[in-house]
Amino acid sequence: MIGIIAAMEPELSEIREAMTDVSVRPVSGMDVCCGRIGDTEVAAAVCGIGKVAAALCAEAMILTFGVSHIINTGVAGALSPELHVLDIVVADGVVQHDFDLSPLGLAPGHIPAAGGIRIPCNTGLSGHIAKCAAERLSVGIHSGCVASGDQFICSAEEKERIRNRFSALCCEMEGGAIGEVCAMNGIPFTVLRAISDGADDGAPMSFEAFTVAAAHNSAAVLIAALRELPQKEFIKK
Repeated sequence: MIGIIAAMEPELSEIREAMTDVSVRPVSGMDVCCGRIGDTEVAAAVCGIGKVAAALCAEAMILTFGVSHIINTGVAGALSPELHVLDIVVADGVVQHDFDLSPLGLAPGHIPAAGGIRIPCNTGLSGHIAKCAAERLSVGIHSGCVASGDQFICSAEEKERIRNRFSALCCEMEGGAIGEVCAMNGIPFTVLRAISDGADDGAPMSFEAFTVAAAHNSAAVLIAALRELPQKEFIKK
């Protein structure tokens, strides 16, 4: 079973509509929808915004539903100038840009429980999703680091700080926490994001205008990827 986690309802609605044989189970204040997309068994939930909510959902997916892999999907703000609104980012790793133990001698972003700063995503899962994105969308498809923190980034200064320190392509508020939980549990994961804004002064308006369209792109890619997933060797390991 594959766990699908989104922070907001628009990010999950099309994925849930694509599911068949659906049953709903409430867990820790979330409604987890279990069913199938094609031949792939999935458990999908809206976790709520932020790292604590995302971590809670990931742990529930692992302990209660026994998922073998987790995919975090949704929208994000662009940090790299190479990204444009509606482009797709498939993570090869995640960081938490607001985690800072530097007064204790550790580098900013270093998470002791995860063993470092950057938590790597599963290469097979990320590669499969990126391939599906390239085959179906006429937007930019990018692979790289996704930065997470409990902040909506909307200033040039913060945008540059995160990009320069972590070499991140985009920022959001959940993927890094999900990555930490998955790393601690030995669960392969990845993060799929569509760009809704530029993480700058215009971010609030762009986020409002493009969230639904961006979420549609990420959902379309993920639905296609899940339908093809049972044929992939890496998912059977």
